[in-house]
Amino acid sequence: MKSIINNEIEIDYPDSFYVPEREEMLKYYTTITNRFVIRNAEKHMIISVGWTNPLNLLSSVLVSDKSFLGNCDKNFRRMLKDYKRGEDFSCEICGCEANGFAFSYSANDTGAPQNGKTLTVKPGKRIYVLEYVTSGDDRMFCNMAFNMVINSIRLINTESK
Repeated sequence: MKSIINNEIEIDYPDSFYVPEREEMLKYYTTITNRFVIRNAEKHMIISVGWTNPLNLLSSVLVSDKSFLGNCDKNFRRMLKDYKRGEDFSCEICGCEANGFAFSYSANDTGAPQNGKTLTVKPGKRIYVLEYVTSGDDRMFCNMAFNMVINSIRLINTESK
């Protein structure tokens, strides 16, 4: 399936995912502003794409996608029970270097083990944060689905560069 996010990027994702209603998204996120979410209920997996407001010249000098990724790590450490940062990774998205890391934690409500990956990229005037989280055991499927999204990203609004 295809979705256009923020009128700037287009992604593909597996047919087994759906876009949840607002109420369902709020079960998983404190805010859904500037966030696109897809979910596969059978695999207990959520993939989200978040974005910043456009960075002005000063902000773009002071805030990089790597520093933003560091803030993600700090926020996870503060908010997620038994949080552990895993292996770092990088890839290319829309001709830009994207950096990320794997992580794990325990669900606050049930204590169930959760794992995922997060990465940041700045293909234009915004920083995008891509993330997946799952409580499922099928890591091969989860990595495949996340990689499908990452590899499919296309910048469609070249004026935002």
